[in-house]
Amino acid sequence: LNPLLVYVMGVDAAKTRSPNADEMVEIRLLINEAMDAVAIGISMSVMGAAGNSHVDFDGTSMPTDAMDHDALLDIGRAVVERGEGVIQMLSQIAFFGDRSITERMAEIAKGSGVRVVHNVFLTSDVDVMAAKVDDDLAWLDAQRAAGRDVTAGALVNRGWVEADVRQLDTAAGQLAGVRRIVACADDAELRNLLADTAFVAEFGREYAAADPASGAAAFEGQTIIAVGHADDLQPLVGRTLAEVAADTGADVIATLFDLALKTDLALQLKSPPIGATTPEQAVKLMRHAGVIGGGSDGGAHTKSFGMGHYATDLLIWLVRENGAMTLEDLHFQLSLKTA
Repeated sequence: LNPLLVYVMGVDAAKTRSPNADEMVEIRLLINEAMDAVAIGISMSVMGAAGNSHVDFDGTSMPTDAMDHDALLDIGRAVVERGEGVIQMLSQIAFFGDRSITERMAEIAKGSGVRVVHNVFLTSDVDVMAAKVDDDLAWLDAQRAAGRDVTAGALVNRGWVEADVRQLDTAAGQLAGVRRIVACADDAELRNLLADTAFVAEFGREYAAADPASGAAAFEGQTIIAVGHADDLQPLVGRTLAEVAADTGADVIATLFDLALKTDLALQLKSPPIGATTPEQAVKLMRHAGVIGGGSDGGAHTKSFGMGHYATDLLIWLVRENGAMTLEDLHFQLSLKTA
């Protein structure tokens, strides 16, 4: 929806208010024209501003994340009134977001023939996430028991994030400090910010108080994979930020920013696994009739990772390596079940 909203309303208006009556008519007309030309529906991120790791290039929220929920529901009615297609909603990532907007959209679509695709279910080795799979499945069961046609997309394959300091938003964009980094206009402004001791201390306090969103959000486990032309730092390649911080006695945030400056912003990090490293959670999710496993993320984060390998990885991991599913069963999960 974001490109459509910007097209109809302009960037500033789309980011600051809901569509007016005339704009709503045009938005709904264009959705119908698109679906007449075989688009299957609409998709939207509705994660809000606070705690949302998905931000625009300048650190501000995308239009649909900031827009009033009632306006987004009204846009969704354009699909519901057709009685066909899908409405895909990214409303919760782990503990961030509010999936009640998915519930409200699914209630509006109830009995219409329109399916609401809810994103996103996750797996994780993080202790605080241990009960999240069961909680998510219980929520999905409740939606379907209420007659709401909800299917959940689940990120279940193995993956990781590779990024420099400019792309920390991929793993931890919910942090205000990361948003300040993303919003820097150029490298000179970024260097000044990372060298600002007050900012480093403020970021450290924020990070210490934050809950983990996923395995990728923990800076301690980030592995150094490149240091640019800083030859004296080459011995650090292959070590984690936590290990380097322990050597110097500094905290992990101060260590991260110090290395970014010493490498002239060429520092590259590889995250711990995004999802669980054992297959039980992935299999439990995919065994549910209302869960679709996998996701390529639509190319949203190609500077840092791409999930288009999910089908291949699930075949290798769950069938060949672990025998957690039969080839035929996983083939069904990736093909007929999705269809």
